[in-house]
Amino acid sequence: MELLRVEKLSLNLEGRQILKDLSLSVKSGTIHSILGPNAAGKSSLAYVLIGCCDYNPQCGRIYFLGKDITSYPIQKRAKIGITLAWQEPARFEGLTVKDYISVGMREKKPGLIEESLYHVLLERQKLLMRQQ
Repeated sequence: MELLRVEKLSLNLEGRQILKDLSLSVKSGTIHSILGPNAAGKSSLAYVLIGCCDYNPQCGRIYFLGKDITSYPIQKRAKIGITLAWQEPARFEGLTVKDYISVGMREKKPGLIEESLYHVLLERQKLLMRQQ
């Protein structure tokens, strides 16, 4: 099953062509990497895929699980599972885990952070039990 498909994506930033007619396909359950020298467009591609507002492609389409998500904003893409995981996450001195999680939350619902932390801890516990 095709998880992600990019068709003829082009991106210009500040008068420079960053991506030109880029197409790719990622099947579910596979692992891929994007390699290239500095300034080759790797990060720009990632920002386009997550819907970062400053990275709007001039042409091309992005499909996720067969659905055209090209016009989806970053929040909607995050809700369907498209986001970035940084190799070295940002750290904010003096913040608790709860505070750290709430930094990125725009819609604060009572109990949502606690519920999210509970699920994270539960999954961690399950992983630890599997290792034994």
